[in-house]
Amino acid sequence: MADACLLGGSIVESLSLYFSAIELGKLPSNSDWLCVAGALEGSICAATMLETAVVYNGDYIEKYREAVSYYEKAAALELAVDVCKTGKNTHY
Repeated sequence: MADACLLGGSIVESLSLYFSAIELGKLPSNSDWLCVAGALEGSICAATMLETAVVYNGDYIEKYREAVSYYEKAAALELAVDVCKTGKNTHY
């Protein structure tokens, strides 16, 4: 939904939705790192479009690094599930 708002030009609304997705994805009961990474990346894009350094205090590079770390967590989790199911690493 946040991506659709962003594409439709509702940048402030998209930021709100991205922030909600980030918080929901980080909940212990959810831990959807792929969702968190994607929402973080979208929020950086929206913040850049607003041309304001206030959202992330101008530290976009650090936020992109954080997004990459969540993508890595998602990949590691997928690999662990695969190994548990098959007994071997089928990703390499």
